[in-house]
Amino acid sequence: MNNQSIFERVTNDIVEHLLRGVTAKWKCPWDRMTSVAINAKTGKRLVGISQILCSMSMIQNEYQANKWLTFKQAKNLGGEIIKGSKSTLVFWLRPFVKVEIDGKEKLISPEGEELHNAIEEGNVIWSYQYAPYFNVEQIDGLDDEFYEPVQQASQHGLGDGFTPIAEAEAFIDLLQTSNDPLKLTHQGNQAYYAPATDDVVMPDKAKFHDELSYYGTLFHEVGHWTGCQARLNRKGIVDKTIRFGDSAYAYEELVAELTASFKAAEMGLEREIREDHVQYIASWIQALRDDHKLIFKASQEAMKAVRLMNQLADHQIKLFESV
Repeated sequence: MNNQSIFERVTNDIVEHLLRGVTAKWKCPWDRMTSVAINAKTGKRLVGISQILCSMSMIQNEYQANKWLTFKQAKNLGGEIIKGSKSTLVFWLRPFVKVEIDGKEKLISPEGEELHNAIEEGNVIWSYQYAPYFNVEQIDGLDDEFYEPVQQASQHGLGDGFTPIAEAEAFIDLLQTSNDPLKLTHQGNQAYYAPATDDVVMPDKAKFHDELSYYGTLFHEVGHWTGCQARLNRKGIVDKTIRFGDSAYAYEELVAELTASFKAAEMGLEREIREDHVQYIASWIQALRDDHKLIFKASQEAMKAVRLMNQLADHQIKLFESV
């Protein structure tokens, strides 16, 4: 199966999940990412789009452990894939550079300093690679430790009154005191990012139904904040001609939603899509159908946003490393 067919297959699966939200209670396929998918053998986090695909598989099959292995890895660890198990595609980006060998142009995959230099020079060609993975609960015979759920912060948002989530508050505090400080204001009844003043504006915490709604919304708006010209320079933020209803507007909202979901998942926080964002579903579906690589592109942009947020907050964590 070629890459184009794979992109189409993955996109169609995500569109199918999005369509379910049109007639049923809104449930976006990535809004329940309460843990980060990892390779159970290496402990490394899976790359952007794979987080979404693994999350969808987790929900559909009610897996408890967000840990994944290839057939070969499972076999080498003494495990056996349960008969009839359906794999989940996992993607990662592999770098290539063009070199001339014996007078012929060839592609090689650089590593270490060679890769660093190639990136600096802008000579890297990134190519999606993929492989079928299985959740550890689809594998018999592994050591007990492999079946233990990924340790994440406990979930919040239950009960009356607003109780700040310490980890999230500390993260936002670090962003506000970074060398590129987040300007956060609490006022009014709307949440938004104002590019003209570079401000994130949020309603008072007491106005939210629960803690998860507040932090999920805040991470979404900070996702927009990362897109300004001085940071990641995303078209949906810097192009002043873009208006609500434009495909670029919907794409920027998709990037911000994925950014918020990735960040919430890192902290072990389950979140709901904001009600006012349901209106973007039709735009997302049409855009995904028009471009089967769009969800991959949006995931990569969201990964960059989370990395930037963590760097500014002085978190020395390498997020979503390749498997």
